[in-house]
Amino acid sequence: MKPSEIVFDENYCIYDIAIDGQTDPITLEISDGLEAADELLLDDYKERIACFVNSSVEWFQIACDRIISEVGNADGLKLMTIYVLFEQDQDNSLYGLLFNLDFDREHGRGMMINGENFNILKYGGASVAFESL
Repeated sequence: MKPSEIVFDENYCIYDIAIDGQTDPITLEISDGLEAADELLLDDYKERIACFVNSSVEWFQIACDRIISEVGNADGLKLMTIYVLFEQDQDNSLYGLLFNLDFDREHGRGMMINGENFNILKYGGASVAFESL
């Protein structure tokens, strides 16, 4: 993904994003609770988001392994949405990851992940992917 492709629609989304590690495309969404959602996005901010998406080869397996460690398998495990959860002036980037899986189709799984070191900061039901830290 190129930074120039970071253009959110009126629903704060970009659809059909390809990531390494998964065949199906995902959605990229900026939290509407952020001031950034209504601001002109700076090039540096777009670069940080694009870098995270492009680094999926590193963080995707970390995220999947966390879910598998809880449920015991990867049946139906699929990343659906990456939520951008940080403001443009924040030093550290924070993302929410929303997964579907056969184990819990109704609630799925969510986590917050640090965009620099890929540490999982919070894990639980789907809502964790878009909550405040």
